[in-house]
This record gives sequence, C-alpha cells and structure tokens, in this order.
Amino acid sequence: MRLLSIVIPASVHKIGKETFRYCWDLRSITLSNTLTEIQGRTFMWCETFQSITIPKSVTSLGMNAFGWCDKLEDVTVEWTTPLPVGSGYFSSQNHY
Repeated sequence: MRLLSIVIPASVHKIGKETFRYCWDLRSITLSNTLTEIQGRTFMWCETFQSITIPKSVTSLGMNAFGWCDKLEDVTVEWTTPLPVGSGYFSSQNHY
C-alpha cells in the first residue's frame, strides 16, 4: 500500500524521528495546530511532496526534518516570531 496523504490529528503533539522517512509517494501533509515538535529526519526523502504549512504551534524542528524533499517548493510558516534556524532543516546537502 502506498501512503499518499497524511493528516496529523490534534491529539498528536510530536512527530518522532524518521516517522515518514522514505515515503516517496507522499503528496499531501496536513499538520494540526496543536503540533509542537517535528523531530529529525521526520519527512526525509519524501520525494514527491511539494508544499507544507507549518503551524505556529511548532516550536522545535529537528535536523533534516524535511531533508531531501527535492520537490518541496512551497513552505509556509505561521510563526509571528521566527524559530532560530539552524542548518539542514530543508537541506539536500547536509549529512546527519
């Protein structure tokens, strides 16, 4: 079975490391506004996914959370105060 779409429910506050890693066919991700943490490599190598909105409730992004998502072109963040941005959240070049 191919995973094409994900809706993260309001009961989820953290998405763990590598949860959706290698979901090559994943095209749609909807994050709840209660989500606070996206750990490292969570969506790494989700090669067909093109856009995401990160809710203002997210206060922590892990290294390479969206690494090697080569078609990810539309990232919307709803923060009023930006998170400190380290290297590698959306990287295709940094190694972990």
